Amino acid sequence: MSSAIANDVDGLPPSVRERLVDVLRAAGAQKPVSAKLGVSVPTLQRILAGSAPIDLNLLYRIAAMSGVDAPSLLSDRAGPHIVDASQADWIDIRTYDLRNITDDGKGVPVASAPFRRDWLNSAFGTDSGLWIAALLSGYPPVGLDEGDRVFLRDIRADELTERQLILWRVRGHLVVGRFSAALRATEPNGEYWVSPPLIGKAEDQLNPIARIMGRPLAVIR
Repeated sequence: MSSAIANDVDGLPPSVRERLVDVLRAAGAQKPVSAKLGVSVPTLQRILAGSAPIDLNLLYRIAAMSGVDAPSLLSDRAGPHIVDASQADWIDIRTYDLRNITDDGKGVPVASAPFRRDWLNSAFGTDSGLWIAALLSGYPPVGLDEGDRVFLRDIRADELTERQLILWRVRGHLVVGRFSAALRATEPNGEYWVSPPLIGKAEDQLNPIARIMGRPLAVIR
């Protein structure tokens, strides 16, 4: 990797580059992905082929697009190393329809699919309690569009931590926004913040349903 390119993430371990490429491939067609990242399709193709470097600005755009924080994408400590497919352990992840969400639960699953535990732990730091759903509305600040399939994990109000991206329920509708312990205004880029005074189970309060963990890295059909 050339040190002449400013802000290069020099010396990426193979497992980290594989993780980044997996995230990019799982994000969808190359043209919309390149547009979200602010690079050309040929540049994206070179990145996927391992012939173009990933600089810090691009790393953070990949993290924002995937919903996985940048340190987790870079750190080999985010989860176990990727193992050979013949040795991989698999877990079934259920898919739910967000239109069936109520304060009492998610309803019955509409599908399930097997995922590798090592991939889940590497991307999200856990393979426990995960489920999948297609978003009913987008969240442009992190590159999420309506219909995007994402991993989620149930969360309670007392488990919320700063900057987590959360699926909330309010007045019978679902909205996406980040948690902040401090009061914050909605930012010009559309980042929507939810602080403790707004959280609760009253009709006009936001009830946390699940943390949005990121997009699926791989699925066996």
